[in-house]
Amino acid sequence: MNYSNLNGFEILHRAGDIVYAVPNSSGSIDELDIDVDINNGFSYFQNRFAIPYRYFLKTTIDSGHRVIVAVSHPNVLAGFARFEEYNPYQCYLLRSIEVNSSYRQKGIGKSLLAIAFVHLGAHVTTKPDNKRAQIFFKKLGFMDIRTFSGFGNEEFRGYLILPSHKAVSLLWNLVQKYPRVVYPELVSLYEKLQFKFYRGKPIMSEDVHEFKKLFNKYNSFLDDGSFTRMNCLLFDIQKKDNTYQ
Repeated sequence: MNYSNLNGFEILHRAGDIVYAVPNSSGSIDELDIDVDINNGFSYFQNRFAIPYRYFLKTTIDSGHRVIVAVSHPNVLAGFARFEEYNPYQCYLLRSIEVNSSYRQKGIGKSLLAIAFVHLGAHVTTKPDNKRAQIFFKKLGFMDIRTFSGFGNEEFRGYLILPSHKAVSLLWNLVQKYPRVVYPELVSLYEKLQFKFYRGKPIMSEDVHEFKKLFNKYNSFLDDGSFTRMNCLLFDIQKKDNTYQ
């Protein structure tokens, strides 16, 4: 998939058709196609506050806050998360997250948060505005902020916090449960090579090269079983040498 036209963004992660990235400036938002529709797009903030999404995201960045986006080809905004830095507390407040309705139930929201947390590398707090959101964040590992050292006053009533070490490890935990969401290319290529190898079919050398590259990139996230299976397949392919150009 070619994302050469995604100008003005720092790419954090690629997963199949989805790129997770940080806009370099508010002007970068103009590169995105933002669908606003209750059935096939974004709707929450425009319906609730009558704020156009492009203006909403651009003013968020201009005010000094962090925006991290998920983008589908060709430059379609699939989701975003907004963070405000709390300097006195050395943490970030998750202001909001929304996923385009056409891209929900695909793990993009959880991936967006996990990748954002790794990028931020700090404690993350949020204040859920409903019971459903509260349950969602607690499943991710968030806890009552007043049980955490330094946040016991009434100012933080209703807030949840994910400590930095848990925030950074969330991506690893997500990989264990949903590997196809985080590194679909590696899983698909592994299955392709495995099918060809055990049926004695010729294997393209460029596929082996790409698999090595992906395996080296993601092996720190693999559980012991997946690591062993993929590593053994690579060893067996190279030992048998049934690749061709």
